[in-house]
Amino acid sequence: MAGEEHSSRAAVAAERSGEEFLPLELAAALAYDRLTEIRREPPAEQLAELIHFAAIALSTIAPIYMATSAGAGLLVLSFKEIEELLYRPLKSGAPSPLHGLRIRKTDMESAVETLKLAKNAYGISNE
Repeated sequence: MAGEEHSSRAAVAAERSGEEFLPLELAAALAYDRLTEIRREPPAEQLAELIHFAAIALSTIAPIYMATSAGAGLLVLSFKEIEELLYRPLKSGAPSPLHGLRIRKTDMESAVETLKLAKNAYGISNE
């Protein structure tokens, strides 16, 4: 499962890489805000679901990471792990375990730009 050590994968040492990693929940909230540009905040329970959807959207474009059990680095999650952590809770109605998941800040910014382009290409507006 995602929280286990995977000897076949190299862990990214977040502190030593010089790159900034954001908690996925924060990145998803920022992405939601940038994509929708809606100034009034939805009710808390609806906002949590919207942030979950934004996290899924980010995961389709950018790698998502989880801290190793030793806490010394981050492992990039596989599609199967993403499915278990993000898609299954949504299907079952269980809360999403976004806590502990990370995304590289530059990847989040690129993903948001990609999602904006897709939104514009399909003529989706915020109205």
